[in-house]
Amino acid sequence: MGQQASREEIHGQEGRWQQALRQARAVTGVGNAFNEVLLNLGANCKQKRLRRGLSVARLEQVSGVKAATIWRIEGGTGANPTLRTICKLADALDCPLSDLLEP
Repeated sequence: MGQQASREEIHGQEGRWQQALRQARAVTGVGNAFNEVLLNLGANCKQKRLRRGLSVARLEQVSGVKAATIWRIEGGTGANPTLRTICKLADALDCPLSDLLEP
């Protein structure tokens, strides 16, 4: 598991998240922008988890994010994760937050 992000890194990550959201709005329109970001998050999270050979249960243990939440994020079904949750997943997957949000 990576090191805990500093306050400055978190603020920088929030800026990248907001940038990704603006880009998604420009491409898909305001109504679909948030859904696009969530779908990217789910697909990227699952891909990184599988590449690391982690089960959802193991990612739950490492990240502190409930398995049901991880399943909803990865499946794109009704998840509305907080920035804190996304940061926990990024830390557990040892990747920058922006990697989880990229198209």
